[in-house]
Amino acid sequence: KRDAWSDLKVVMAELDRLYWKTAKAFPWQSGDMIMLDTMLIAHARKPYTGPRKIVLAMGEVVNGAELPS
Repeated sequence: KRDAWSDLKVVMAELDRLYWKTAKAFPWQSGDMIMLDTMLIAHARKPYTGPRKIVLAMGEVVNGAELPS
């Protein structure tokens, strides 16, 4: 017998498989930085050890054509 919970587990397993299939990874070097549009992409990180510095800036969506020149 199928139920909503079983269906949800199947869907989540497939989403997880697709997420990792399409994931992009790259080696970081000292001084590297990344900028992400979190409205367009999913982002995560794999576990690691060592020091890190997190810097965050947030803003609202801006239409470039409306910016002063």
